[in-house]
Amino acid sequence: MKGDSVQNLLETELYRILSRYPDFFSISEERNVICGYVKHSKIGYLECYFNGEFHKKEKLITLGFEKLKEKNVKEIIMFTSSSDTISILEKLGFKCIRYLKLYQLKIPSNYVTELEDITCEEVEIKIIDKKDILLLKEFYDKTLPYDLRHSLAELKAWYENNKSGFYGAYLNNRLVGGVFGHRGLNGIGWIRGLIVSLDYRHRNIGSRLLSALIRYFINLGVTEVSAVIPFNYGSVSNFYEKNGFIKKGIIKEFKIDLSNYNWKGGE
Repeated sequence: MKGDSVQNLLETELYRILSRYPDFFSISEERNVICGYVKHSKIGYLECYFNGEFHKKEKLITLGFEKLKEKNVKEIIMFTSSSDTISILEKLGFKCIRYLKLYQLKIPSNYVTELEDITCEEVEIKIIDKKDILLLKEFYDKTLPYDLRHSLAELKAWYENNKSGFYGAYLNNRLVGGVFGHRGLNGIGWIRGLIVSLDYRHRNIGSRLLSALIRYFINLGVTEVSAVIPFNYGSVSNFYEKNGFIKKGIIKEFKIDLSNYNWKGGE
């Protein structure tokens, strides 16, 4: 592999974590790379990093698409805001199924978050215990649509490869929430998941978890943090805005159902 974007990707926490997903693969060409993996045993995902010409992007996306098809997945999903990528996906037969909002925070040099008491109950924020990963998955299962949930294999991969960026909130030694993230390309911190049990919301637990992850990012030299959330989750948008994040753009979720797939090259 060669090229700055490929080498930078290989050095990130994200690549090391993705590489532990079931059926993971990556295909690179010069300064471009596409990764694929499988979640929930039947959903394939593509993630791409490009710095080259359109025809190279189209070639790699098509190769990644074909490789996931060989794994007998029922559907394939890809998130993007790139007009070039969108045109390639539409040519392959993908459809936009959901809009997501991109939120960003430029970390102030004097970043401080007050850790407020939670109705006289003491909540401890610490690196999550491995035994609690399954309980965290249950929180996601109760609140998110199927294709946006984190699988158990995915959560374990994040924990095993980036334990220091995976925090849990504990009340009376019981997990009530969690957050995890990583430093991506260009030194940007990405929040990959933040959730609080339905029974313990509106007690500032989410803000405390967010604060812990941002402090982790600061120690890595990160100055900007990003998060992507579903478009119709107004309470989540309010949460990030309350904590200083600003909406910066829209990301589209594209999906293709392979159960009756018959590609004719975009005809």
